[in-house]
Amino acid sequence: MVYAKALNDMQESVLRQVGADKVVKPEEDMGERLADHLLHDSVVDFVELPEGFSLRRIRVPAPWCNQSLAELNLQKAAYARNTLTAIDGVRARFTGPVFNEFVLEFDRPWREIESRLRQGRVLGGLDLAGDYPELANCALVCVTETHAKEDIDRLASSLKEALS
Repeated sequence: MVYAKALNDMQESVLRQVGADKVVKPEEDMGERLADHLLHDSVVDFVELPEGFSLRRIRVPAPWCNQSLAELNLQKAAYARNTLTAIDGVRARFTGPVFNEFVLEFDRPWREIESRLRQGRVLGGLDLAGDYPELANCALVCVTETHAKEDIDRLASSLKEALS
């Protein structure tokens, strides 16, 4: 196996044409690592894997310590459902327990509300009308451990605005 070092894409192309099996670009790799670190301050280290995947080691936020992801998901979903259903014109369509997802029902068509949310670059939920006509004014909302309280609060404030 032949390894070679390139400084740019043109050099990489030439090196591959003359037989290099693997071309490394350390400056580019370091730049990507630095950019990732600057964008995600909780990332401690990462390893790039094939096909656009990567493995990341992160600092665990203190509230996550000694809890399973299932417990975190239950807490976030409960907080989101309670926060969103406190808004006038929004109610839980079903009353059973929730894990990551729950259905909200609105006094107005969801498509109209969703359109206003998207104008503010907010994804509010999945329109259910196409698959479930009886849920025409409903949206499926998904909340996982990756959603911060601030994300949920932003959705709530944006939803209030869209409904006003």
